[in-house]
Amino acid sequence: LAGNNDPIGDDFLATEKVDQGWDRIGDEGYDDWRKPFFGAERRKFDITKTVEIDLLKNDDFFGPIEATLYKILRVDIGFPLLDKIVKVDDKTALSVARDLKISPRDAGQASPTPYHTWDEMTSDFAMTRIFFYGIGATWIATQPAGAADKYMAEGLGPFVVDMPVADLAVRKNFRPYGFRAHFDADQKITAIYDYAKKTLLKPGDGQPWERAKQLAKVTTLTVITAREHLLWTHLLCSNSMTQVKTDVLPPSHPIRRLLTVFSFRTNFVNNFASETLIPKLSMVHRMTGFKFSSLQKVFSEGYKTCNVYEPFAKRAVCDEVKQLAEQGKFPYLTEGSAWFNVCHDFVEEWLSNVPDVDKDPLAIGFYEEMVKQSKGQAYEIPEECTKENLTDLCAQIIFTVTAYHEMVGTVVDYTEKPSHGGYRVLSDEDTTTTDLQSYLIAGTLTASTALRMPSLTGKFVNLFGVGGAPAWERKVWDNFQSNLQKQSKVVQAADKKRSIEFKSMDPGRFECAVSV
Repeated sequence: LAGNNDPIGDDFLATEKVDQGWDRIGDEGYDDWRKPFFGAERRKFDITKTVEIDLLKNDDFFGPIEATLYKILRVDIGFPLLDKIVKVDDKTALSVARDLKISPRDAGQASPTPYHTWDEMTSDFAMTRIFFYGIGATWIATQPAGAADKYMAEGLGPFVVDMPVADLAVRKNFRPYGFRAHFDADQKITAIYDYAKKTLLKPGDGQPWERAKQLAKVTTLTVITAREHLLWTHLLCSNSMTQVKTDVLPPSHPIRRLLTVFSFRTNFVNNFASETLIPKLSMVHRMTGFKFSSLQKVFSEGYKTCNVYEPFAKRAVCDEVKQLAEQGKFPYLTEGSAWFNVCHDFVEEWLSNVPDVDKDPLAIGFYEEMVKQSKGQAYEIPEECTKENLTDLCAQIIFTVTAYHEMVGTVVDYTEKPSHGGYRVLSDEDTTTTDLQSYLIAGTLTASTALRMPSLTGKFVNLFGVGGAPAWERKVWDNFQSNLQKQSKVVQAADKKRSIEFKSMDPGRFECAVSV
């Protein structure tokens, strides 16, 4: 609340403030930089026993990052893991949230205000919205070719979302995650397979069907929050980009200049996330039903399946999803691809002002280090630093920290009320909503995402083309802004015509970099 009373504007980003990891030398001109012997100060962080990353200890704009308080909150003696199961209806839960200043639709609250309208999230129709026009669309888009063929013969439809994680152990009072959902050609849900119970449930199956829908919602939100949001977007993509550009590129280098806006506050945010959301007794551990060993498996397997660097508009799409997009019924793919192309054109124009950028030793060094960062993931960045590969990489990074982060990180829709889903399913067969404790922890986490970042639509008047920077930067950024606004109008016009709203790919809503 305090931070948002005086939010940081885009004018805060200034050329003279960008110096992390480098020292000025000589006459302190724009290009006079020297890399210290030990480089930028950093710490090792073990996401799992097999996945380790570096986190920079200082931020370009905010200086040293202190994480001691966050570690204290994970001390078992003072703050033990105690699951308190309190069943609650939506009205009561919202009243408690309001008292705690984390209600999402009331004035003077800390939570972000949802920009989608959800009258309810329990019906069969709500499942269509979640998986084709909501956070679950990120999984529909990756449906493998032929994945639904064997189910078509059973009349279950051409679309399937499969997340078989029932083997991941959960704590007492909670049931295992894991489901497979089927949808027909009209995007209507036809069945849900419960992996733990080895049961296929369909509309009309009474209370078990309602429980199955909750299982699908909770599994989707939980896995995407841990994997696509925290791991892929924050700790792998945005963190790697920020670390590598700081290590390899002096503040005046064109590629570092290009990525400065898109890495604003990233070191601060990711250090915060590493201490409060990933470790044992962190918020994610507490609000989900997973045992910590299971959460570790989500992260370790998530690293192997990561394709965050694969250019969005160039990804393989199965025929069923492609046809759906061509019919105008899958805007995540069509509008997401359009935004990637806007990013690609922006990067291409920017790099066109850098002679022989693909032969520049510093640019090559940046690219090669990013290639190393992607090793062992499902999609590895191509080895050769061609201009097109470099353009694809930078465009995909920008796409990820803006549009993709908006899709997988805007969870307020799904945490607004206990009936919307949440992060764990009680073992009590009569319950189809999340419990109060998990709801409030999720609400607190959601509130932390409301700390406002500069809008991507900002002019950044103290950064581009000033402080010794070349004048062409301003022209390229202004062209990017023009194309951004055009695409925003396209999305807004399309959304007015849709029977189901989808505003997540409107670049006019994007922040300039990842928030929590």
